Amino acid sequence: MTYDNGGGAIEGQMLNTGSSAYASAFLGGDNALTHITTDNATGRRLLVFKESYGNAFVPFMADYFDEIVVVDIRQDAFAVSDLIAAYGITDALIINNVQASTSLLSNLTAQLTS
Repeated sequence: MTYDNGGGAIEGQMLNTGSSAYASAFLGGDNALTHITTDNATGRRLLVFKESYGNAFVPFMADYFDEIVVVDIRQDAFAVSDLIAAYGITDALIINNVQASTSLLSNLTAQLTS
């Protein structure tokens, strides 16, 4: 997996079992963009829009997709149309906690209309 927190691509693991902090235990923490490549041959590529609670969910998708691109909706960094074209996205998922569903609505709307 690679992730970009504004300083360039960094290699990492989906699960950091040595971490005692929730924020860094899944997907290397909250990053603007995370790109996961699996060994599957499904022909499917998932684009996930999430906030921090979505980090723990994304590893469960690894068995079903060749690639997973994860965007943190709290960071204004990427146009959705560009991501779809660049990664050949076939599926999309929006996953938020209940509070973020309303408090981050403007962030999500901005991401989806970019």
